Amino acid sequence: MIGTSFQSVGVDNTISVQDIKASGLTGFDWTFETEAGDTLMIWDASSQMYLTTLYYTGDEYDENGIMEMFGAAPGTWFDMDAGATADMSLENGDAFWVISSVNGAKVTIAGEVPTTSNGVNMVPGYNMIANPYPKAVSVNELFTVSGLTGFDWTFETDAGDTLMIWDPSTQMYQITLYYTGDEYDENGIMEMFGATPGTWFDMDAGATATTEIPAGGAFWIVSSGNGTLTFK
Repeated sequence: MIGTSFQSVGVDNTISVQDIKASGLTGFDWTFETEAGDTLMIWDASSQMYLTTLYYTGDEYDENGIMEMFGAAPGTWFDMDAGATADMSLENGDAFWVISSVNGAKVTIAGEVPTTSNGVNMVPGYNMIANPYPKAVSVNELFTVSGLTGFDWTFETDAGDTLMIWDPSTQMYQITLYYTGDEYDENGIMEMFGATPGTWFDMDAGATATTEIPAGGAFWIVSSGNGTLTFK
């Protein structure tokens, strides 16, 4: 689960999928066999679905140049739905998955470092968001949000908004919940835990979250409604 803190040269806050370079991947061949193919998936929050491309390394057995007929070039991402080299792009703050068929593969993102960062409009459901900065930043220092419901002093989480950070070493998520403040918490229970309105709360630690989003990292926000995320 990868974020990008770069933009394509001369294009503000946007990077082409083709500026995401890979090495060591298997790729797919001219038969369009995808079982061993390596996949890049961009989350589309509006449809709550993925846009998917496959990596093409080149194929020495494609004697008839079938892939060239589709405009595929070795070392590029290929859009299977369009039947052509992928022309997708990601905005600053977008994130993506790379599903690798092998160990030791590398992904390198080429471009410029943006001098500004866009905000992100969040929709109800899953929103996949990247750390847009070239350094690790704590979740409570990286951005502010508005429009979220949050959870209350009873720790009711049904309506709470959730932030999930993927840990590739455990293949599991680290989870925090958003706390907006609670006028009914007359006894200051949340303050006893160090919770502050407008921050993310670590339920496992029972304290305000200190989890960092690494450089090149990403996270989900599962939102209960429409909201806005603004990077600091």
